[in-house]
Parts: sequence; structure tokens; C-alpha cells
Amino acid sequence: GTSPVLYIVFDVLQLDGSDLRRLPFEERNKRLRELSHSWASPLHLTDCFSDGHRLWGWVVENGWEGVVCKRKSSLYKEGKTHRDWYKVKRVLEFEVDIAGIVWKNGRIAGLVMQRDGQDFGRGSSGLNEKMARQLAAFGRPERRLAWNLEEICPLRVPLRAVVAGTGVTGDGLLRHPRLIRLSF
Repeated sequence: GTSPVLYIVFDVLQLDGSDLRRLPFEERNKRLRELSHSWASPLHLTDCFSDGHRLWGWVVENGWEGVVCKRKSSLYKEGKTHRDWYKVKRVLEFEVDIAGIVWKNGRIAGLVMQRDGQDFGRGSSGLNEKMARQLAAFGRPERRLAWNLEEICPLRVPLRAVVAGTGVTGDGLLRHPRLIRLSF
């Protein structure tokens, strides 16, 4: 079977030949809502909420990744050099096994994570110099798996760690992994 496609519209920058980028988001959104009355699936309009605390509670309760916040008065500005729009992502914590050490150019470049015996991805964020020195003390096992100019050295006995991320992919890998704590 095929997967249904949804197209979620969150802003309008031009309408009937008029450039709307110099209008505040609140006005652009009003025009977009008027335009959306005649839409049918797969077109959908994103919702706007004024109670951020209540919305965030719903996001956490329902396991969503996060939200995008926009100032009602904000004009459309390209790029990310403004503070009118920003993403707020939920951070999830997981206990994992560190099953291997990734070496590149003679240095520790990351860790191979497993959760419940399954691959949970690789990560290097949060790995500091002190941890790298402690990991280097495990040495390099004789068996090495070469991948992408890196050496992945499996650990004979996995280490326990706590990692954070923004979610889990459909393949079961942690999105945006960050090491919080490593137990030696």
C-alpha cells in the first residue's frame, strides 16, 4: 500500500500577486486561514496556540518532538539571524549500552550505542576530553570494523550510559544524540 501524504501549510508569503512578507505574521496567518476554507485533504493548515504552557504539556503527553514558535508581530525574514521564530524541542533521556568506540585519525570520534540489544545509533556530542582519555584506556581491540575511514572497535563488555535526544527515527536510531553520563 501507499502512505498518505499530508501537506501542512504554516505561512503565506504571496497572495494574488501581492508580496505579504512585510506584513506581521498575525495578518499573514489571518489571510491564510481565509484562503484555507476551501481546502481539502491533503492540504491542511497548522494550528496556532496562545497558551504555550498548556500546548507544551500536550506535546510532552503525546510524545511529539517539539513546536515552532513565532511572534505574532514578526515580519517574514529569511535565514536564521532573527529571534522572532524558534524551535523548541523536547529532550528525551535513555539508558543505553556503549557497545563500541569510534576511532578516526588516531582519536576517539564517537560511541556506538545499543538499546535493548539493538543498534541505537552513534554519537559524539557530550563526549569530553576526560571521557575520551578514560575510553582510550580500554585500548583498541584486535577486531576492527572499517567504515567510512573510521575504525569501530567493539567493547568486550559494554559500558552503561545515559544519553539524550529529540526522538527516535523509524529505524530505531536516536535523533540528535548527546551523552549525559558515562559509567566506567
